[in-house]
Amino acid sequence: MTHPVDRNPVVLVHGIWNTAGIFNPLRTHLEQLGWTVYALSMTPNNGDAPIGVLAEQVEAFVHECLEPNQPFDLVGFSMGGLVSRYYVQRLGGLSRVQRFITVSAPHKGLPCTHKSETSLKPLSYKGFRNTLNSQQLPSIENL
Repeated sequence: MTHPVDRNPVVLVHGIWNTAGIFNPLRTHLEQLGWTVYALSMTPNNGDAPIGVLAEQVEAFVHECLEPNQPFDLVGFSMGGLVSRYYVQRLGGLSRVQRFITVSAPHKGLPCTHKSETSLKPLSYKGFRNTLNSQQLPSIENL
């Protein structure tokens, strides 16, 4: 099997109650196929931190791990999809992210609640979601 020389690095962003370790099988597989893969563990990972605060962790991780202006591919799982979306839309990630993939991300919100060690919070993200959805993004044809 031959591998293209120019592959973007991939950054993996986990979901609630997870860590970077959730991606070990995927990371191993992608690395075997020739990708350079990075995965961060956000804290806290229990839903207590606002999405924007977690997105700032993604921004800092990208700044620390990748060369300036290095394009990369971004994969967010569940809450990590929302965190990644915030990074792309609000923290300048759009200028660097070439492929953005979310898996099981609650882009339409969640009508349930969860209990963390410190609080009981609604996970609807309605205001957050409406804010992101109202932002105009360039179409693929214009990129």
